[in-house]
Amino acid sequence: MSHSKISADQAPAAPDRTVCLQIEGMHCAGCANRIRQAIQDLPGVVEAHVDLLTRRAYVRITPQEGPSPEALSRAVSSAGYSAKVLPGQQTTLLQEFLEESKTERQFWFLRFGVAVGALVPVLLLGHVPEAFGHFSLLLQFLIGSPAILYSAWPYFKGAWRRLLARSADMDSLISLGTGAATVGGILQVFYPSLLGHSGALVEWLGAHHSYFGEALIILSFVNLGKYLEASARSRAGNAIVSLLSLAPKSVPLVRGETIEEVPVETVVPGQEILVRPGTTVPLDGKVLSGTTAIDQSWLTGEPMPAEVGPGDMVYAGTQNVGSGALRITVLRDADSTTLAQIIRLAQEAQRQKPRLARTADKLVEVLVPVVLLVAATSFITWALLDNPATALATFIAVLVVACPCAIGIATPMAVMVGIGRGTQLGILFKSGEIIETAAKVTAVVLDKTGTVTLGKPRVTDVVPASGISEEQLLQVAAAAERLSGHPFAEAIVSAAQDRGISVPLVDDLEVLPGKGIRATLEGRAILVGNERLFAGTYIDLDPQRELVRQLRRQGKTPLWVAYDGRRLGVIALSDPIGPGSKEAVEELKKLGLRICLVSGDHQLAVAAIAKELGIDEVRAEVFPDQKVQIVQELQAAGHVVAMIGDGINDAPALMAANVGIAIGSAADIAIEAAGVVLLRQNLLSAVYGLRLARVTLRTIRENLFWAFIYNLCLIPLAAGILRPWWGISVPPALAAAAMAASDVCVVGNSLRLRWRKA
Repeated sequence: MSHSKISADQAPAAPDRTVCLQIEGMHCAGCANRIRQAIQDLPGVVEAHVDLLTRRAYVRITPQEGPSPEALSRAVSSAGYSAKVLPGQQTTLLQEFLEESKTERQFWFLRFGVAVGALVPVLLLGHVPEAFGHFSLLLQFLIGSPAILYSAWPYFKGAWRRLLARSADMDSLISLGTGAATVGGILQVFYPSLLGHSGALVEWLGAHHSYFGEALIILSFVNLGKYLEASARSRAGNAIVSLLSLAPKSVPLVRGETIEEVPVETVVPGQEILVRPGTTVPLDGKVLSGTTAIDQSWLTGEPMPAEVGPGDMVYAGTQNVGSGALRITVLRDADSTTLAQIIRLAQEAQRQKPRLARTADKLVEVLVPVVLLVAATSFITWALLDNPATALATFIAVLVVACPCAIGIATPMAVMVGIGRGTQLGILFKSGEIIETAAKVTAVVLDKTGTVTLGKPRVTDVVPASGISEEQLLQVAAAAERLSGHPFAEAIVSAAQDRGISVPLVDDLEVLPGKGIRATLEGRAILVGNERLFAGTYIDLDPQRELVRQLRRQGKTPLWVAYDGRRLGVIALSDPIGPGSKEAVEELKKLGLRICLVSGDHQLAVAAIAKELGIDEVRAEVFPDQKVQIVQELQAAGHVVAMIGDGINDAPALMAANVGIAIGSAADIAIEAAGVVLLRQNLLSAVYGLRLARVTLRTIRENLFWAFIYNLCLIPLAAGILRPWWGISVPPALAAAAMAASDVCVVGNSLRLRWRKA
């Protein structure tokens, strides 16, 4: 994995071919695994992710040999499901998501309504005097059968597909349960003698027992659970939906002297667009003309609008809250903007499963056949020990109570809500597995420059050697630094320009990591850096060594400057501690984490910063590769290490750490070396991210614990294990209520993360 950074002037290349499929008929983790395997087996498929919550499959395929969309759909059909290909444009995906969410909620609510609507008269008919009992059963059959068929049809359809694919899942259990209850009702109406004594069953609300009522109660609870689950998925995805809705669908395109409103996806880099007062910036670009105030709070977290003018960058989704209009040159198309990349990262993170989820998926695959075996065994046992009516009721209860819905959504629901909440806070987790690892972090390695400090140094002292003026010293140093992109270089060049000093162009430049730079001007060498850069030279640094030590004790970074073998003097820079850094260190200590501050700067300068922050462990004068060694030392000592850096020269250490956390900016969100990207340049965001990871992992564990405990307790009870001694059993209707309640508990527990405070 290599480190990359998005420059302001170059739009990143679109991802390799990824096909998005909308899946129909998928209800549990077992379904998702079967679909993923069916797709993964196709030649040319690099990777496939199936998202249970959004009902989508994301398939990465090779450009040359990848399967066609039709072949992918056929593969899904062979597994017993259906699929359609979705477009990839972000605004279109938003519309698809909103429409699909609304349709799914309506779908399940309608089936819930039909089941409840038929259930009421069926239960009332159960109170008809005994003399009309059989006529009552006939009416229940006429009312209940069509309602059962309509309400249960999605499950019957899914179970039939699974049967053809020689597999079983939640649909199979629900279909067998409601189907058995319906068959029992038909036998009760037309062949009552086959069921034996129905008094062995628990009567519902004291009424004459009716299998049709039982089937409708099951379907009412199950469909209510599906409706609540669909509603929860919609709410869980609100963070991404809110980001998607930031970008406008159309944009004023400047064509010469005319302005034409065009769809945003048709605009390409290099074209000019207009951003009027009170409107949203549609695409990333550079301001050509105009000045105004831009609200960038969704991206930077800063509540105050920023003043922008010619040469400044503006980003899609930010708001023009000033009174001026801007003409900007588009630098990235709609699918490559900063906003689009953030959305893509969040969506990809929600697709990636943590280890706990993969373990739960494997258990679900085992659970379904075990449940079928338990249900069949209990049916045979109670048919022999009691009567067919008792056996049928037990069979139905086991099938219904054991549906693995809660287990299937326990992890993805928590991950989806947690990642969505992180996105709202400017914290981008790149996968569910990263959340799981971040929750276990025990040690943090902090880079100094750009992490605990602002990364925007300024020149504080210009101390020339004897016989050299400040202007000469700054001019030579700025000439060498002019071609460098280091923050120190920008500060020195800016200081020279502020004094009106002309900066010549050097012939060449060599960057020496951990030391400084070497350049050539008019055939003579320029050296700008620390003492290590001057090792092996004959340049005498002694006259200013004490000055340099004093500057370092003040937390400043002094750089020696030499030209043509002669020391010209010292330039000192100061990089202020960033807002929130001190508070962040205090909070990291409260989390019980070991903290180590690392920097390539001199020991005295780093120690001064560490003392101000309250950090005891310091590693100074380290090269980038030595930061990796520090991370590995901590890992060897048994720590789970998070490396927090600026994502530029810290890439090796970010990759070596268990969790790499990059404090980025609008141009850094695609840092590949990091597992977590912080959009806001504030160390407190890292603390919020670690806290959120801990809470999310705790929520996942709670969900899985209660989902498994539910099954472990209720399946034996539903099978009648206590009936012989205490007469305790779980009627099918109660089994359905318990199953729906378990789903609601998992969903509700996960949704609490939405209101998690930073």
